[in-house]
Amino acid sequence: MSYYRSSLASKYYDSIIDYPYSTQEKVKNRPKPSNPALRRLVEFYHPVIYDSDWQGRYFDQILSLEDYELDQAPDFIGWLFPCPERIGAHSLSSDFSEPVMDEETFIYMRQDEGVGQNLKLAIMRTLRYYGLSVQYNPSKWEAATEVATISDIGGSPERFNYWTNMYSHHYQRIARIIRSTRILGYEDIAVQIMNAFLALAKDNELFKGWPQEMVTTVTESWTRAATSRFEVAWDGEVYAPWLAKYNMP
Repeated sequence: MSYYRSSLASKYYDSIIDYPYSTQEKVKNRPKPSNPALRRLVEFYHPVIYDSDWQGRYFDQILSLEDYELDQAPDFIGWLFPCPERIGAHSLSSDFSEPVMDEETFIYMRQDEGVGQNLKLAIMRTLRYYGLSVQYNPSKWEAATEVATISDIGGSPERFNYWTNMYSHHYQRIARIIRSTRILGYEDIAVQIMNAFLALAKDNELFKGWPQEMVTTVTESWTRAATSRFEVAWDGEVYAPWLAKYNMP
């Protein structure tokens, strides 16, 4: 069954589906990634298996955190939005604190319906943290090709102050959200997320007073995360060359 119906996180989304017993058994018996850290990642992410992350937190518990609590838990982003590379503060990360997706895990997560459903919940909650509202078409909840409507929640520009300073790490987080969404099979939604953040930055003059070079670096990283070849990370480097064979012709 879905474990989120009575969760505090339900304030961010409507409850989804209950899984029949046969589906639960099939999911639990399906071979998991061989890497222990990545096996834990898929068990954390799947709504049927419902295991904890490396700090003992469950998926719905992370979605239930208030904005200030998310800001105090920087490692949550690597679990909600896994990527096939680790970019940034390597010394602060490990295979368990920030799992790096391998090909085996990529295939498992990309092909699993339950993982996709939880990804869409993670997108809703995390984008709300950044001031954006996400709506999906309920009749297409289980379709990877669905269209999401992403809009500015509204309010004064000061609401962005906590994450929009020039040297904020949040710009890299946003690139990760876009890339992970795309890598996990929701390419249309990844493009919509990119467009929403570009519009948010323009409409609220979030880059006002910045050197043009820095503005270009940020916006190009978001665009690259949504539209580049699969093997090209948002910083323009290739860390997982095996992704090249999954590019659409």
